[in-house]
Amino acid sequence: MDYDDLDSLKYSLRGIDTVISTVTGAAQIELIKAAVSVRVRRFAPAEFEGLSQLRPANDPLDRNRSLALHWLNHYSQFIQSTRFVCGILYERFQPGGLARSAIGSTSGFYGEGDYIMNCRTMEAQVPAYDADNNSQVAICMTAAQDVGRFVTKAIDMKQWPAELRMTGQRMFVKDLVATVARLKGMFIVD
Repeated sequence: MDYDDLDSLKYSLRGIDTVISTVTGAAQIELIKAAVSVRVRRFAPAEFEGLSQLRPANDPLDRNRSLALHWLNHYSQFIQSTRFVCGILYERFQPGGLARSAIGSTSGFYGEGDYIMNCRTMEAQVPAYDADNNSQVAICMTAAQDVGRFVTKAIDMKQWPAELRMTGQRMFVKDLVATVARLKGMFIVD
């Protein structure tokens, strides 16, 4: 699909009820505009992670996602939208990272070890403590297949809320690291 060709996008979207976007950046903005133009009923932006309101201002990883949310809010009288909040995918920590499951190739953080830790090499840059040196920093994780099931069920909903949240497992980041270390037969000093 050529995201730079608005007419091509419109043609591709004719007769489509719901768009579940997996693209970010300028491509997603053009996809939103085309969807509104041909009266697509619902649009879910590529927001499959944590709560958007917790993202820092000027987040270098934003990839125009905040702008996409702005456009969806602007067009809210013409198109329903929801953000699927699923936390972190377990698949980030598998051998090969998200790339092994062909997920997130445009994110820049999809390879093995690109996020928090590399389970194979046991190298990590772990945000286990907050600014107050509190070790209760939590992570929510969900399997990609479960996210797919959740999104599929949401398609049947008559009305979408602004957010649809799911949580597979919530645990402290330090406990995640300890679990991986234990599974690898290593000992970690807290």
